[in-house]
Amino acid sequence: MAADNSLKAVLVAVAANGFITVAKTVGWFLTRSPSLMAESIHSFADTANQILLLVGIKTGAKAPSQKHPWGHGQARYFWNLISATGVFFIGFGVTTYHGVNALVQGPGDHAQGGGISIGIGILVLSFVLEGYSLWVAFKEVKRQAGNKTIREHLRTSQDPTTIGIFFEDSIAVGGVVVAMLGIWLSHTTGSHIPDAVASIVIGSLLGVMAIYLARINGRLLINVALPAPEETAIHDFIQGLPDVEEIQNLKTTVLGPGQVALHLEVEFHGGLLVAKDALIQDAKQIESGEPALQVLVDAAERAVRQVGRRTQQIERLIMERFPTIVVISLEVL
Repeated sequence: MAADNSLKAVLVAVAANGFITVAKTVGWFLTRSPSLMAESIHSFADTANQILLLVGIKTGAKAPSQKHPWGHGQARYFWNLISATGVFFIGFGVTTYHGVNALVQGPGDHAQGGGISIGIGILVLSFVLEGYSLWVAFKEVKRQAGNKTIREHLRTSQDPTTIGIFFEDSIAVGGVVVAMLGIWLSHTTGSHIPDAVASIVIGSLLGVMAIYLARINGRLLINVALPAPEETAIHDFIQGLPDVEEIQNLKTTVLGPGQVALHLEVEFHGGLLVAKDALIQDAKQIESGEPALQVLVDAAERAVRQVGRRTQQIERLIMERFPTIVVISLEVL
């Protein structure tokens, strides 16, 4: 299998978020800011989430086996779903709870002066690193989209891993801005409310993202078909082959990123599959006294072999035209 282009985006995100998690945690100890703690939890959840995405990429890349004859492509969707669940409970749950608690309990023991400056400085550094990770993820999403619009690609993509990184980094950048605004307003006004509200906003953003990621990965785990335009392109190509008279049934199933199974039932043009020269030779054998039954049995066996060879040729043509189709089940009617 070709090198996974999602891997770079994930590795960059893991490296950036791992460093940022440590930096934000230090900043929280210095400032005791609820929104900075929310950002620490946010980055920790992102790092753990992206490690799970790496597990999904590695597991999904395993070759087919006797136990998994169609490969392990859907393992990526499973681990993506687990990571989305983690983001929801850790990112949204813990962060929002801490923000609400800070709002209700009132101001805590906040650091002032230099501590606030260090906290803001850490968030600025986080903005730069997470911005770079977002840029890497965006370039990969745009590359994968090809001729599609970004919106259409996000709706129909078979690889939600890079999309997940893109959304996580987008919310991470937005969360840093919200945290800086909350810390600055609380420091300026002397009120704990802006900082606590910022923590709740960050948690809510994480909750929305987690639900979205769970939804797109869940869709791919229940044997989703290719989008209608792609199925139509496959149908039209096969219908245009000279031996194919009619396609009675065509179904596709996404097995993993860039891996599709195709099932179809077709009727062949019988006349085009018949070897007329061989039939003429059969007739001559019968006329010359050869047992008619044996000649007809041989002709039937020859026809079956011809259908089998042509079926293999059609499958090869389909895979050459549509490289993402890795499994074909073709039934001749």
